Amino acid sequence: MKVLVIDDEVIARTQLAAAVQRAGHIAFRASDGARGWAVLEDNPDIGLVVTDIGMPVMGGDELLRKIRASREHQRLPVIVVTAVENVGDHVRFRQIGANDLLVKPIRSDRVAEAIEATLKRVPTKPKFEVPRELVFNYKDLVTRLGGDHDLAREVIAAFIEEQGALWAEFERARETLDPAVIGKALHRIKGSLLNLGAPRTAAVAAEIELSLKSSPLQASAVQSFAAAMAELVAELKAPKPGVVQQAG
Repeated sequence: MKVLVIDDEVIARTQLAAAVQRAGHIAFRASDGARGWAVLEDNPDIGLVVTDIGMPVMGGDELLRKIRASREHQRLPVIVVTAVENVGDHVRFRQIGANDLLVKPIRSDRVAEAIEATLKRVPTKPKFEVPRELVFNYKDLVTRLGGDHDLAREVIAAFIEEQGALWAEFERARETLDPAVIGKALHRIKGSLLNLGAPRTAAVAAEIELSLKSSPLQASAVQSFAAAMAELVAELKAPKPGVVQQAG
């Protein structure tokens, strides 16, 4: 299994990586949370993260929150490494999503035990690839339109043209910082997505809309939503069965 080790101290990072390798895993390394996030994005098959807390640029606690807010990595097991052990740390790190906690100085046997225990509690799974029909269900759209492929093409073209305006409305709503206004803009987008037949992106919008009832809009949620919309538009522009693609 691939394990990402994050620590700004070279010695600690080296010791953690060595312990991971002794436990039979492949170690990836990063010197702070921001670089660790970049490694995760480039290696989505990483199965576990071991991260220090106090680091420059982005600390381990901020990285942990970012992981838990991400659709792609939210279930990724994370072991936190700290220099001082106290009950408050255990409670705080558990609250923000840590699966286990290691206390320095680093010992190979304890690292191996923590990894094994964490994986038993949270089994790793292969990366889930979203089926194309969950991104955009063309067959369902055509069925709802009585088998009319030409009309389906018009609906697709209308959404591609409209989505820019819908997103601009969402961005204006974000500037107000008002959850009700943001929720209203999201609700409009969600309705268009459901009418089109894009359940995955509609689900992202619905999750963000629901989260606004208990917390402010998170930048990571907006990034996930933007990525889902971009994926949808790319899928909409791909050739569809029964539709004659026009040149130019």
